Amino acid sequence: MDLHEARQKWDLIFNDPLLSLTSLRQKAVATNICRTTLRSVCWKVYLTYFPSLETSTWPLILQKERQHYSNLVYKYITNPTEQMAKGGGDLSVNNPLASNDDVRCCHVSVGRGEESYGFLVGRGEPKGHMNPWQQYFADSEIRKVIRQDVERTFPDIDYFRDSRVQQRMVDILFIYCKMNQDVSYRQGMHELLAPVLLVVDQDSVELVEGATDLDPTTDVLLQTLDRAHVEHDAFSLFTQVMKSAKTWYEFNDEVFNSSRQRKQARVYVLFYAAAKLNPVVMECHRIHHEFLRTVDPQLYGHLERLGIEPQLYGIRWLRLLFGREFDMDSLLKLWDGMFAEDATLKIVDYVCLSMLFGIRDDLLQDDYSSCLGLLMHYPTAHVNPHTLIEQAVYLRDHLSQEGGVQIMRQNDVRAGRVPREHGAPPPSPSRHAGEYNHQHHPSIEAGTDNLARMTKPAAEGFAKMTKEVMKSPQVREINKAIAGVMDEVK
Repeated sequence: MDLHEARQKWDLIFNDPLLSLTSLRQKAVATNICRTTLRSVCWKVYLTYFPSLETSTWPLILQKERQHYSNLVYKYITNPTEQMAKGGGDLSVNNPLASNDDVRCCHVSVGRGEESYGFLVGRGEPKGHMNPWQQYFADSEIRKVIRQDVERTFPDIDYFRDSRVQQRMVDILFIYCKMNQDVSYRQGMHELLAPVLLVVDQDSVELVEGATDLDPTTDVLLQTLDRAHVEHDAFSLFTQVMKSAKTWYEFNDEVFNSSRQRKQARVYVLFYAAAKLNPVVMECHRIHHEFLRTVDPQLYGHLERLGIEPQLYGIRWLRLLFGREFDMDSLLKLWDGMFAEDATLKIVDYVCLSMLFGIRDDLLQDDYSSCLGLLMHYPTAHVNPHTLIEQAVYLRDHLSQEGGVQIMRQNDVRAGRVPREHGAPPPSPSRHAGEYNHQHHPSIEAGTDNLARMTKPAAEGFAKMTKEVMKSPQVREINKAIAGVMDEVK
């Protein structure tokens, strides 16, 4: 972004004579101010990176946070590399083949996909001389895992194919991992960082070399949007997001590991019990068994009868902040509203409710396999993110069956239907059963193409067989077991 454009957008925010923290938050949904001005600035205010709108205090905050990140880069990336290059020292310790039993370390599980990788991460000061090669190899493995995920981030967006962008993401996630050894790095964090880095980079401005006659406002703007510190600012903003999102990546390793020591016959029960003790699963169950049950007993009862576990779809919704459900433009609008409404991200629970209401009538008419498919591949093509936020706020403030009915009636009006008087679905379905949004899911599209090549009798037989399999208690038990494995982002 050039300086002239940045200044125009800056002024759109700060030249409002009635500007306040409250009005700026309200404008996130009411006027779409984040998209039309400087989204990164709005997010920094919403997430309390900047505690006030007094811009004269911002340069000092920026300097402190950026220096903090520079120090972390030196400590965890630059300095260890330099030490490895220098070598020397006591070869009984500084030796890649030497072992060191005096090092106090912890076993950190880095979750990605269906696998879990364990690494040694130093905790505290060593009792004796620490073999730097141990930490170097462990860090290299962590960075390798992170890079594999980063390279697959939003494959349809060219920005994330840039090697410099990928390197920034790897470094930020690696440092976050080192600073938060209780959760380390887990798959999904890269998809929370990606939009943050994109927003900060898009708003960045090159400093004007040799300029000495800048007015105070432009000077603060250039310091705030300095392109040389995109990585620093993205780390700080990502850390602000993770203050609340971190709990969705926590894992009860103690319970999990002890459970796996038990008899093979009890593996499923203990696996599932251990999963329920993890915050993200507990939150999925709270949304389902408390919130949904309160506002829509009919839908709750239907999903319960089908045996659909809320974590099957809820883990992905929460951990990725709906990043797989929306295209990037819609996702950023949704994040605008969520960050503006609640920096602690508690509003996310109610966004989940509003999304369930959006497909409520379709869910009530579907069987197990169709419901699960709809929840796993949410049809967002015609969803307005701002409407989801407005409805989420309403449900938060009116968590009752009457509040749920009001949301249903609003959805009826938006769909051009006569508003219902109660929670029953309208006579005509709003969607033909089986139509899902396949965006970002090429494997599903490929499967559909293969099915289309079948003869009609064969296709009907295949569909019937699939539905029967999905209805079986055994398959549902397997789904419960899958839902209990917390290292996998669905």
